[in-house]
Amino acid sequence: TTPFPATGLNADDPASLRKASLSIEKCGRIMLTDNVKIESLSIEEQSTVDVAGLTLTVQSMEADGETVPAGIYAQGSSLFTEGFVSDSESGGRVIVLGAATMLLVR
Repeated sequence: TTPFPATGLNADDPASLRKASLSIEKCGRIMLTDNVKIESLSIEEQSTVDVAGLTLTVQSMEADGETVPAGIYAQGSSLFTEGFVSDSESGGRVIVLGAATMLLVR
């Protein structure tokens, strides 16, 4: 398991990761150490992100090559039941913001 964001004396500020893209591949496992917002997340089959009771907010997300619709995903949702997300501490969630909708009224 790799902690994300990094921990330690010179740890990354979770706020500085808002434009980051993360790809979890080849049976990789990431574990959140803080609430974090990132631009995009891609998770391959047999890979997972453990939200560890925290909130992961992403602008866009793919799970095994499929786009994840905008929404709030918690224990019992498809992301969790299909194994792309786990929650070792309970109470964690993934928020997928999705593409913005623009209405133009003239």
